[in-house]
Amino acid sequence: MVKIKLVSLSMVLSIALFLCIGSYASFTPVDNYLIACGSSQNITFQGRTFVPDTQHSLLSLDGGSSVVVSSKATTVPSPIYQSARVFTSVASYKFEIKEEGRHWVRLYFYPIPKSERNLASSSITVVTDEFVLLNKFSFTNYNGSFMFKEYAINITSDSLTLTFIPSNGSVLFVNAIEVVSVPDELLPDQALALNPSSPFSGISKLALETVSYFDR
Repeated sequence: MVKIKLVSLSMVLSIALFLCIGSYASFTPVDNYLIACGSSQNITFQGRTFVPDTQHSLLSLDGGSSVVVSSKATTVPSPIYQSARVFTSVASYKFEIKEEGRHWVRLYFYPIPKSERNLASSSITVVTDEFVLLNKFSFTNYNGSFMFKEYAINITSDSLTLTFIPSNGSVLFVNAIEVVSVPDELLPDQALALNPSSPFSGISKLALETVSYFDR
């Protein structure tokens, strides 16, 4: 199957999102998966409760073999990174979707040190049925101890499958996953492209990655 390349949110869209987000502060998402991968207990993070990936009735983990690693060291960035599920072959999380439309897909990664596997050298590829979210990412080429990724994906079926693909001879891991409904009105179908400056339509058909811009 041909995968469609991911598109980043432009600065124009980021500003629009910032301006509109207050209007949806009371929005209650129909789909609200907060998953602590590999954890044996609920984890409270940023005022929300993440449930172990083996204890959610509307979530299934298919294919592949996996192991769990964990750490209670004080050096762990936050409780959500205390455990991880490590895959040694291709595996998928399948989420039952109650309401089609835009969803946030958030992925958390922290290569827990001193585990049996060298997670920092893992090659991480994550795809949906249509989009490539990560392609052979590795912490060996990353200037940070942990990573958080956020995407806005338009789901048009009754399920979402996230497939994790390790490279040959490598393992792959994930600490936590969110799949949360987004008000469709939050992201318009049209926006203004930055360079060259011109109207752009068809955003609803794309997967968008949230990015931040900082002045240096």
